[in-house]
Amino acid sequence: MQKNVAGQKWVVFAFNINNNNPQTGDAANITANLRIDGSAADAVDDTNPTELEDGYYVFDITQAESNGNQILIAPASGTANIQVIGVPGVYDTDGLTVAEKNQIRHRLNIDGTQAAPTAGGAAKLAGTDADLTLNSLVIDNTTTNGTAMTLLGDSTGDGLKIKGGVVGHGMHCVGGASLGHGIFAEAPGGTGAGEDSDGIRAEKNVSSVGSAIRAIVKTPAIGDGLKITGGDGADDNGIHAESGSGAAGDGTRFEAKSTNGNGLKLIKTGTGKDIAAVEIDDIKAKTDNLAFTSGNVHSDMKALNAVADSAANLEQGAAAIAKGAAIAGTLSTTEMTTDLTETTNNHYKGLVLKWTTGALAEQGTEITAYDGATKKLTYTAVTDAPAATDKFVIN
Repeated sequence: MQKNVAGQKWVVFAFNINNNNPQTGDAANITANLRIDGSAADAVDDTNPTELEDGYYVFDITQAESNGNQILIAPASGTANIQVIGVPGVYDTDGLTVAEKNQIRHRLNIDGTQAAPTAGGAAKLAGTDADLTLNSLVIDNTTTNGTAMTLLGDSTGDGLKIKGGVVGHGMHCVGGASLGHGIFAEAPGGTGAGEDSDGIRAEKNVSSVGSAIRAIVKTPAIGDGLKITGGDGADDNGIHAESGSGAAGDGTRFEAKSTNGNGLKLIKTGTGKDIAAVEIDDIKAKTDNLAFTSGNVHSDMKALNAVADSAANLEQGAAAIAKGAAIAGTLSTTEMTTDLTETTNNHYKGLVLKWTTGALAEQGTEITAYDGATKKLTYTAVTDAPAATDKFVIN
């Protein structure tokens, strides 16, 4: 019996307990219950079996009725003195078909003594030309702290070596058309899963001189040692490095632990753009002392065209500017009610009024009076009356 597979059958045998003779013609009176993994009895969907011969009958088993690791059948007959038993009474299921089991049995024949199966390739898994072909391989470890698969090299040998052909890939993983991944590596979550619980972890031997991961393009190939290409969508990134929820977590971290080593080193060896020429340390030295206010850089201008007095004069000129806007009230070619806060009469008399928005934008005039109570400016006539919200500066 295969686990969770449709179209299977279960044979039962009926006999008379008085003489042990097979009981025929009793299909309409035979029923059965199933107990899946020790659960409560549940009647078989196929209410009555089909008679075969000589006391043998067969029930059709649905896919759901085979979805268990151990399934027990308890058949019975409504006819007096008739006993019915399952053949067998209990099935321990597995997820492989007979053909797949035969393929695995032959292909994992380490010493190669068994002949190749009728359909398939090599009959053993040994030597340098070993072959393993499966339509599906699932390795599921259920032992606490156990390892699902371990590949160990011996001395200078590789635990796993994948080599492509002349035009083939050493490994080519293609995901499903919908949501399937070519490779999906996920670190375990939940209680006890720490920083060493990796979806994929590449680690080199401490005493070795080599790389945990090394991508090489061999001459004269035209290609990339490692190429990561984003999708066509706006959010499809070639690389997406994202920090975790921890306060000190980094999306991407380059760390140099030796005196002369670099956390990240970019070197130009051809005619391409040279990012490595940028003096990162120099930029860092110049930006470490920047002060920020509400997310904006706060800085002082020291000079204009290397002339310190020019920067000082600009500061003094900017400090003398008053800004405001026209508001509802008196709005004419000679008078304007404003939102200024100054309360001293004639405080702005003799200064220049210049509009920055509205019909009078870029037009200036001399202020002849200012009312500190009403905040109204009087000025030499201009071409148009300002409108409420028109902005201006005074200098």
